Amino acid sequence: MTAIEGNNVRITDGGAATFLPPDGWAWFHIDNGPNGRPIGRLRISYGVNPGDFEIVSVTQAGNVGIGNPNPAQTLDVAGNVQAADFLIPSDERLKTNINQLSGSLDSLDAVRGVSFEWSETAEQAGHANGRKQIGVIAQELAAVHPELVFTPDGNEGYIAVDYCKLTAVLLEAIKELRTESEAKIQALGEELGSLRKELSLLDGPAEAHPEPAYT
Repeated sequence: MTAIEGNNVRITDGGAATFLPPDGWAWFHIDNGPNGRPIGRLRISYGVNPGDFEIVSVTQAGNVGIGNPNPAQTLDVAGNVQAADFLIPSDERLKTNINQLSGSLDSLDAVRGVSFEWSETAEQAGHANGRKQIGVIAQELAAVHPELVFTPDGNEGYIAVDYCKLTAVLLEAIKELRTESEAKIQALGEELGSLRKELSLLDGPAEAHPEPAYT
């Protein structure tokens, strides 16, 4: 039962409290079970009927969904996100067991850079379909760098890629490629120097090879 006590609304026996707007299009819900409703969820939706189109959903666990009624992460957005900056703490004082990556160039041989379009299933989860995308295949990346993939709970087991951290692998791969290139250039230079010495020995001084006399 929902009771109004002064300025408070109290749900005493489970269920949901829905605040009905005058225009009948924007809805504010407080879900508290039962009948399949989650306990302690706040929702804002719009439409002719409550919950037709979810705008914001906040779960009891503190997860916030925008366009996603069942957020699996602290912030779970079905759609594009725009911001001036995304800052990620990376101070050395916050880290232990620091080891420089190795074999990055070889590891990337197992990962393809691909173009693709989102499937209908992905479109239902908020991914814009109908235009070409660029990325990697999560399963291929997981085989060589499992630290860069994540499988959220409650997301049908679909694997996500941490593209931000992938830059560390690309950084070391570029360094390894430069080292390999410099080593090859040095080896070619040394080989060229040896060939020049051999040619000079074959030619010898000019006086050692007099011009033939013709009669």
